[in-house]
Parts: sequence; C-alpha cells; structure tokens
Amino acid sequence: MSAHCFDFDTVINRNNTYCEKWDDMQALFGVSPAEGGIPLWVADMEFLPPPAVKKALSAMIDGVLGYSGNYAEYHAAIAGWMERRHNWHIEPQWIFASHGIVMGVNLAVQAFCRPGDNVVLQTPVYYPFFGAVRNNGCHVTANRLVRKGQGRYEMDFDALEAQIDARTRMLILCSPHNPGGRVWTRPELERLAEVCCRHDLLIVADEIHHDLVYPDAGYRHTVMASIAPEVAARTITCTSATKTFNLAGTLTGNVIISNPTLHRQYERQVHRAGMFLPNTFGMIAAMAAYTHGDAWLDSLLPYLATNRDTVALAVRALPGVDCMPLEGTYLSWLDFSGYCERTGCDMAEVVRRIQQDARLALNHGTTYGPGGESGMRLNFACAKSQLSEALQRFVKALA
Repeated sequence: MSAHCFDFDTVINRNNTYCEKWDDMQALFGVSPAEGGIPLWVADMEFLPPPAVKKALSAMIDGVLGYSGNYAEYHAAIAGWMERRHNWHIEPQWIFASHGIVMGVNLAVQAFCRPGDNVVLQTPVYYPFFGAVRNNGCHVTANRLVRKGQGRYEMDFDALEAQIDARTRMLILCSPHNPGGRVWTRPELERLAEVCCRHDLLIVADEIHHDLVYPDAGYRHTVMASIAPEVAARTITCTSATKTFNLAGTLTGNVIISNPTLHRQYERQVHRAGMFLPNTFGMIAAMAAYTHGDAWLDSLLPYLATNRDTVALAVRALPGVDCMPLEGTYLSWLDFSGYCERTGCDMAEVVRRIQQDARLALNHGTTYGPGGESGMRLNFACAKSQLSEALQRFVKALA
C-alpha cells in the first residue's frame, strides 16, 4: 500500500468516547474541550490504526467472544516483527502476553525484587516506573541523566557506579527514552550492560517506543537483549504494538525473557496475579498490525518527523525555551529554566499561561522525577492543522 493511502490529516472528534486524553483533560488540567482545549499530553496518537486492524477486529466481533487460546500465530507475528524490524531473533516460548507494559514492569519488580531492595531509574523518566517500584515495597535510586554536547541526555555512569549498593537489584531502562526522546547508541547500551553485569543487576528494558525512531537522521534502535548473550541472560524486554500502531486502549504488551530461570520466576508471578490470559481484542489487533502494518508505519514516521520539526521551529521563537533534540518517540521535551530566568516567572506561571491562556494540556515535568522540575512534555502525534493551532497559541501565551 502506498504512502498516500493513509490519512493522518483528518481531525478525529474523540470527545465523549471514553478517552482519557480528551475526556479527563478538564479535570486534570482545567482545560475544557468544549472551549477549544487541545490535549498534548497522554502518549497516544490522534490517528486511526492501520486498516488491517479494523478489518481483523470487525471480523472478530461478528463471532463468539470467548476465551482466547491457540497463541502460535500471535507469537509468530511478534517474532516476525522483531526479526524484520529490529534484527532480533526470539523464540515463541520466550513471550508472555502482558496487560500493558506498566503491568509487565510491575510483575517484574514483584517477581525479582524483595521489599527493601533498590531499583535504579534514570531520571527524569516515565512516571509509572516510580509506582512500580514504590508500590511493591522497594526504593527508587534516581540516577539522573545529564545534558552534554548537543544538548541531549546522556547517562551518568560515574554516578551510577557510586549509587549501586548491596541492596540494588534491578535497573529499569527506558529505551528509547521517555520523555527525553533519546535513542541510546549501541556503545552507550554496551557500557550500561557492562555495569549491570559487573554488579549483577537485572535489567528491565521498556522498549515500547522502539518502532518510533527517526531514520532521517540515521538513528536506529538497539535491542538491549541483543547486545550479548550474557546481557540477554539478565534482561526482561517489554515491547508492544500499542504505541507503534495507536492501540493503547487494548492494553496488550509483550514481555520477552530468554533466560529459563528468570522465565520460570516471572511465570510464577504471572500466575500468582491471575494474569495468564491475554485480552483477545488486543491479541487480534496486535497480530494484524505486526503482520500487515509495515507500510502504515513507514508512512507515519515521515509525518511525525515533519511535526517534530514544526515543534522545534516554533519553540525557537521563544527565547529561553529549550526543545531537546528528538531522536525517537513523538514526545517533545521542553525545558523552561532559561525562560523563567529571562522573564522572572516561575514554573507555576508557565503552566498557568499554557493551560489557561493557550488552553493546552501538556504533561508537567515534575511527574518524571528528579531533573524534570523545569520541563514539560508535548505530544505532537496529531494532524498538522491541529498542531499548528496549538503551537500558535503556545507561542502567543509565552511571548
């Protein structure tokens, strides 16, 4: 299917569709859809999924909606995608179906950590990780990312070495990074893997954004477990079709564990939690997307790249607002520290101007932990016309 067959320009009305992004915006941000508010927060897209997904789900609902079973084709679709798109060979028996990646990460903490253990998060980072650690009786070790060179985040390995102690059991890796948009290079991941191997840390690799990487600048995602056999032996890899193909509401992900011992431990926790059957709708949707979604994704990425560049250009009109160079994801990470210093206002005033004056909802940086205090995350995965309107308001409110 050619690129022009996919429509990313139509604005879809999602109000009153049981949609967190639109229907919860006023309660959380004071931004009303009825008054023209635009949500740029929750990480789902304003696009219809690939046509093959709709076709598969339509066929499904014409039948009996019973328990799922016979997962061979589903596992083959996942394995085929990983081999085709990421040059990573996996065996079907390594795969667990998870009710979303957050559930998968929580189960990993429960399976492999004990209350009182320390878990490393490289902050600022996707905020549900904090709950996955703390709600299971463990402690967060915040290994803060640092900005160097080209203004992008880099890992602070010296600090990490100093922070690891006898109670440190696990590191949760966000790759590509959310909210910073980094696509970690292979040398960076190799160095991180060396540290984890030397200190006997398990690695939970959240790679849900792995397909949303911009090839126009030569970026390429490296699967952490593909670094070396000894790295794969201590890595729990979490992936999903939901972010790639805008299927987040199906709450279906993949947890991939090649180490037989770790696999059995995780399986025990899955059964203790009663989460051993996947959502049939999510399975069917993912299978269709992984099997027939390549052309759709190849058309989506240039569209997102244009939106990425549009955001960066608009932000340049605001002295002191810094848009971190984006290598992957559809989430721009904005730093207002220079803007606050230049204007004399604080982040509360920045938030007020964005939410009340511009009528926009962006994620607040404080939710991403240490290092996020002066940041906000902007989701640009929407129609160009919608993004243009939002950015005009954004610039006007802060100018």
